[in-house]
Amino acid sequence: MAKRQALLHGAACILCGALILPVSAADNLHFSGSLVASPCTLTMQGTGIAEVDFSSLDSSDFTPDGQSARKPLVFELTDCDSALSNGVQVTFTGTESDRNARYPGHR
Repeated sequence: MAKRQALLHGAACILCGALILPVSAADNLHFSGSLVASPCTLTMQGTGIAEVDFSSLDSSDFTPDGQSARKPLVFELTDCDSALSNGVQVTFTGTESDRNARYPGHR
């Protein structure tokens, strides 16, 4: 009889432990993903347009080292996340010339 009672108490303890376990696990919450900074608002030369008109250029307008007349650009970044105060990176892209890959955007 004592053996049976000990088994019942043991089973009751295991059952209670199994019922309490999910309740205590509810505090364990795991997140995964990436934290991305919000982009800044780019204003160019006082307008919201991020486009530069270089007009039509002929290949003869370029010097032997691939440069043409310079066009000044003024960028203003506003509404930036304070975490970006160390700097930003700007990339310029263009379609390469059919005639010379040294002249991006020239056709």
